[in-house]
Amino acid sequence: MEKKQTAVGWLEEQIKDIFYVAEASEMTKKFKSVYEQAKQIEKEQIENAWDKRCSYGVVSQTWRVETTNGEQYYNETYGETKK
Repeated sequence: MEKKQTAVGWLEEQIKDIFYVAEASEMTKKFKSVYEQAKQIEKEQIENAWDKRCSYGVVSQTWRVETTNGEQYYNETYGETKK
């Protein structure tokens, strides 16, 4: 199954060439720090939304209650793929 891309992952792809040129600059270091924080926040939001969805007993398209938790869902759907 091909992994989906998050909004924060998309942002990284769009601006990585800009920061490649100035890899050691303070701006690049700051961006990487902020990016990692944003990625973690987004991951937690996705996991929490999934957990909340499951706690309400929402059924999947196959009409069964989902048994995965938010972390499992995130990893299966958006899990990091190293490029």
